[in-house]
Amino acid sequence: MVHLFRLRWLHWYWAALLCFCSAQTCAEPPRAPMVIKHYNQGYTPLLRLYLTDVLKLTLEKTVPEYGPYQLQYFTEPMSSNRSMLETEKGSRLDLQFSSHWRGHFVDPTKVIPVEFPVLNGMLGLRNLITTEATKQNLDNIRNTMNFKQLVAGMGVWIDVEIFAANQIEVVEAQTLEALFPMLVRGRFDYIPLSMLDAHTTLTTRKIDFPGIVLNREISVFYPLPFYLYVNARKPELAERLKKGVELALADGTIDSLFSQHFFYVRPELQAKKRKLVVLDNPLISAEQNAFYLQQFLQRYEGGFEILE
Repeated sequence: MVHLFRLRWLHWYWAALLCFCSAQTCAEPPRAPMVIKHYNQGYTPLLRLYLTDVLKLTLEKTVPEYGPYQLQYFTEPMSSNRSMLETEKGSRLDLQFSSHWRGHFVDPTKVIPVEFPVLNGMLGLRNLITTEATKQNLDNIRNTMNFKQLVAGMGVWIDVEIFAANQIEVVEAQTLEALFPMLVRGRFDYIPLSMLDAHTTLTTRKIDFPGIVLNREISVFYPLPFYLYVNARKPELAERLKKGVELALADGTIDSLFSQHFFYVRPELQAKKRKLVVLDNPLISAEQNAFYLQQFLQRYEGGFEILE
């Protein structure tokens, strides 16, 4: 009887030990966080904050499938061209938001573009910062040909190519800050800034340049797709971001985030119907130009009078 008891006890003991060992062996170790190096400079503070929140949101959406993540921010100021080259190298940067991938020695085969339609077309909707003296000329614009007789002031932006392709003269400066003294001295007629940037930019610069104003009669629009470019050696990260942004767009959380950050956009567009100069973007196809324009006008139906 004692012998039988001992056999049963040994059976239970080994069975329990086997289960414990199997559980220990089969249990997956915790996933190490996916480290993501992001350059979060190059935009106005408000837009920078929004894009950082968008990135976090899309990564959170994919935690169940891809595991945890750790964002590392690279904050050293550098030119757009240099930040692209650093993203291609992949040692200091893994990804970067941009509307294009062009520049000196830039190689688009070294990045994976993931379209991020998270700005509701607003990147290509340009409000015009001008002076009190020039504002009257803008207010009196009646057609696109009249508008093209004016001169734009820009930094070293991809937009220069777009304006030049539409026969609009552009005066360039190395930095955004350098444009404002040039504007008040009459070197050009206006600075076209995204509607998401124009308000905060005007507020901060008006202290030093009290004569500058924001024109509310006329705006410019050109289709400008927006991307998150990922180092080509990080295809899993690109795949993760693509799935994340699709999920966030489908469940409406991107729209909610946009409304939180840019709550003033829709009320301003609804306050008054604006004249709209539409330009073609030569960097994308005619079909894409038509698609993005139609998408934009549907979103803000009735807010604009398109000038011929």
